[in-house]
Amino acid sequence: MNPPRRQRTLIQKVVRWGPWQYRSWRELFRWCYERSLQNPAVVDQDRHFPAGRELLANYDAIRAQTLEVALSGRLPANHEIMQQQRSLYEFDRKAWGMLPLRGYGFDYPANQELIPALLTFLQRHPEVVSAAVSLFPPGKVLRPHRGPFKGVWRFHLPLYVEDFGVLLFDVFRQDQPFWLVGLSWIILGVAQIWQRLLNMPQRAMLRT
Repeated sequence: MNPPRRQRTLIQKVVRWGPWQYRSWRELFRWCYERSLQNPAVVDQDRHFPAGRELLANYDAIRAQTLEVALSGRLPANHEIMQQQRSLYEFDRKAWGMLPLRGYGFDYPANQELIPALLTFLQRHPEVVSAAVSLFPPGKVLRPHRGPFKGVWRFHLPLYVEDFGVLLFDVFRQDQPFWLVGLSWIILGVAQIWQRLLNMPQRAMLRT
């Protein structure tokens, strides 16, 4: 005998939003940051990411090296690296190519070595906690979304706009209250352990 509809709905919500689910912690952390940090959608790069000037100064070398890798047809799909991103793929069945170089402080050395200009940049700037090559295919639809927490600034460096090849950087925010700084480092630490346990560097390598 099947349980009543209301009971099934409650059970489904518990399963979907239980503390063992990524989305439960994501919403809790997001609430903490939303209560304490307010900022416009676009912020001043020179103030919050002065190192970005180095990227622009070396733009030609970064672009040439990155596009050689990005347009090789060997980038893994974002949802293949991180299963939580699968809904972005299933929405239109167009694969979003992604090559992580650093994820929440966790380095991907094999991928970094493919782009020497970015390797040296990342070595000089540990405040850049995430960096990735993003290849957004023509016709891909990216629905409105938010990150799990506001402890970083997201910086985009477009390299090939026709096919929307973009470099993504997450830069640690220095304007957080002290208690959020601690929470941010805890989140980064857990994310690094999680990537190692799931063997994400292996899944994030170029396809052979």
